[in-house]
Amino acid sequence: MKKTGDTKLLIDLGEQPISNRYLKHSSDQRELFPLKLGQCQKTGLIQLIDPIAYEELVPRYDWVTYYEPESHLDALVNKVARLYLKKNCPVVGGISFKDKSTIERFERLGNQSWTIDPIQDLKLGENAGVESVQAELNIERSKEIVNRNGRADLLVVRHIWEHVYVQDLFVAALKELVAGDGYILFEVPDCSNLINHLDYTMIWEEHLYYYTLLTFKQSLQHYGFAIIDVEVVPSGTYENSLIALVRVQTSKKVKNNIKKAELEKALHRGNNYAKKYKSQRKMISEYLSKESRKRKIMLFGAGHISGAFINHLSLQDLIECVVDDNAYKQGLLMPKSIIPIVHSKELYKYDSTLCLFAVNPIHEDKITSKHKKFMEKGGRFGSICPLSDYSIY
Repeated sequence: MKKTGDTKLLIDLGEQPISNRYLKHSSDQRELFPLKLGQCQKTGLIQLIDPIAYEELVPRYDWVTYYEPESHLDALVNKVARLYLKKNCPVVGGISFKDKSTIERFERLGNQSWTIDPIQDLKLGENAGVESVQAELNIERSKEIVNRNGRADLLVVRHIWEHVYVQDLFVAALKELVAGDGYILFEVPDCSNLINHLDYTMIWEEHLYYYTLLTFKQSLQHYGFAIIDVEVVPSGTYENSLIALVRVQTSKKVKNNIKKAELEKALHRGNNYAKKYKSQRKMISEYLSKESRKRKIMLFGAGHISGAFINHLSLQDLIECVVDDNAYKQGLLMPKSIIPIVHSKELYKYDSTLCLFAVNPIHEDKITSKHKKFMEKGGRFGSICPLSDYSIY
């Protein structure tokens, strides 16, 4: 493991595809990019090394969508409104489409609101997502947005902080959007369970940073935010949410104040995650090789998780197809591996099939209930998620 500045290389996955770049034909050009995971030796933050240019991440299909956990939003919004938004007619602002469902909840409580329009406010294209919002939101555009909408008493920033390439500039833009006595509500995925349970589908070209509670708090404090409230919110799956309500404390960065024991523990977890990569890949490959001699193997869910499972662990020769009932995806091929994406009726094609869930575990029971006849026919469901009740581990 070599070092690059303060960031030590943990895992080099070689040339990997962009996960939303599905192929139409096996002869299509397979564009690949280096994908490397590292860890800052001063803070313990796990992150990508030399990430792909954000322009490459813009989806080429207008139907590509991303979903974030929302079961906790009612309680979160009620708590924040009750404890912190006590002034008359507070204004709540949102950064991207990922904030709209939160904003709507604040509206129902009588708050005024606005959300940045990526096309009008940031001059982005139709398919652009948070990968582009983080790049195009700057101080000048924030000032224009404030001139039209006013500053927010609460600014919602859900599931974008982990995508931000130049955090200094992004933070400066956020501070311009919020009132002097206002708050910013950050939310990011909690990667603790993924790291602890050696889940290598965690590594995704769109996530530059892989936060734990320790590194999340440290990063916010580093950029001059005073943490008012922070919590880990269970999502019902292995990937919880980290939520922090902050205020602007200073325009200057705060010196890293991480304790030595905490840093050593974080570095140990990162090193263990890297050390076990090859043995975990070997174990999964051997298990699926053994299964493939008895039955066909399919994956359920043609998203970035299934793509990472196939490509990061070199399993392309063991997977028959990827099942997905999204009509837009059917007939396309998975990036790099060119494994076909098919309708769930293909589950019934063979007498004995092992179908591995590559979806959010909260959906697994619903899928099994829908496909009882598949199991009656001799089919078996499993899961690539280490903490799932159906886990193959």
